[in-house]
Amino acid sequence: MPANRDTNFIKRSSSLALVFIISGFALIVLISVGLLLPQYIGIKKLEETSLNKMISLEHQRTLFPIYAKAENIVRQNFETHLPSVERKTLKRDKITSLTKIFKQMAIKHQLIFSGNSLDIARLNEATDQISIELSLTGDLLNFRGYLISLVELEFFNRIERIKIFADQNNTKKFIAKININIDKR
Repeated sequence: MPANRDTNFIKRSSSLALVFIISGFALIVLISVGLLLPQYIGIKKLEETSLNKMISLEHQRTLFPIYAKAENIVRQNFETHLPSVERKTLKRDKITSLTKIFKQMAIKHQLIFSGNSLDIARLNEATDQISIELSLTGDLLNFRGYLISLVELEFFNRIERIKIFADQNNTKKFIAKININIDKR
């Protein structure tokens, strides 16, 4: 009987050892999961926070130049009235000097003067006004200053039309058709 008892004891003790081993392994797994899961969740939250900060930083990097430009525009003082100049007429023989005047004004306002075209058909008539179309390239705010300088010319009469274009490089091109006072024949 002792052999039978020993085999039962071995069976029971091996079952008990197996239960202890499985329980110990389960306990180790539970402790590991209990310690590692919060760390894993924390890492995921840090990754999400990092991603959100990267997106926010990219938005700021994209929007800051626009904000800075808007801030610069807000800081500029804009005169709400145009200059009042005593109007005179331009002598017909001085019409050829207009290109030089318009070009110097463009340089002063940091614009590129592309040229001007004169309404030659109206020169033959006994008229006291003539239209000139000016072509310029540059920044819109600089063009605004250029238009104010045009109004300051003593022979300026009125602006007939303004066209603004932008090319693929976002370069602004301006065409302004103005009317000036000239001497009658």
